[in-house]
Amino acid sequence: MATGTPDYSLQTKTDITAQSIAEIAVDIVGQTIGNLDVDIVAQALSKLDVDISAQSLANLSVVITSAVLGTVDIDLIAQTIGDVNIDVNTQSLAEIIMRPKYGAMVKGSYHDATQATGWYTIFDITAKGVLYGGNAYSYGGAQGLNDIFRLTIDAGVVFEETYSSLYQWGDNQPLGPLFRLIHYDPTNHLYAAGFPSQITFETGVKLEYNAGATLIFDSRLYYAII
Repeated sequence: MATGTPDYSLQTKTDITAQSIAEIAVDIVGQTIGNLDVDIVAQALSKLDVDISAQSLANLSVVITSAVLGTVDIDLIAQTIGDVNIDVNTQSLAEIIMRPKYGAMVKGSYHDATQATGWYTIFDITAKGVLYGGNAYSYGGAQGLNDIFRLTIDAGVVFEETYSSLYQWGDNQPLGPLFRLIHYDPTNHLYAAGFPSQITFETGVKLEYNAGATLIFDSRLYYAII
C-alpha cells in the first residue's frame, strides 16, 4: 500500500454533461490547487454550491451553459486568486446578488454663521470613495449671490461657482457632475445650490465657501468611502 502525503498541487476539473442532479457541492479546504475548473452543460440543478476556504488558486473558472438553477452560491474565503472567471449564459436564476464597491452612504452636515469675509472649510474628507451629491443654503446676506463655493477632488480644484453665475447661465437642472441652482431670491437674500453626484475620489474631497459678508450658511454632503 502506498504511503505518504497526497499531492493536491494539481489541476482539479469537474465536468458534468447532460445530467439531472438535485445538488452539486464542491467543497475544498486547505488545498493548494493550480487550477479549479467547474464546467456544467445542460443541467437541471436546484443548487450549485462551490465553497473554497484558505486556498491559493492561480485560476478559478465556473462555466454554466443552458442550466436552470435555483441558487448559484460561490463562497471564497481568504483567497489569493490570479483570475476569477464566472461565465453564465442563457440561465434562469431565481436570484443574483451584487453589491457596490463602496460602503454605506454617509451624510455630512454643516451649519454656521460666518463672522467675516474669506474662505471657510465646510467639509474636508481624507479617504477613497464616491460623492453622491449635496447642497448649500445661504441666507441673511445681501452679497450672498456672489459668494463662491469650491469643490476640490484629490487636491485639485474641480468646481468653483457662485449663485449669480449659475443663475446667469441657467444651470438649474440635475446634470450629474455639475453644480446646479436650486433657489435664487435676491430680494430676501435666499440662495441654494446642489452639488455634483457620482464623482469618485482617490485621496479626498474638500468643500470650501467664500463669504462676502456675514450670513447664515447650511450644507449637506452625501458620500460613501471604501
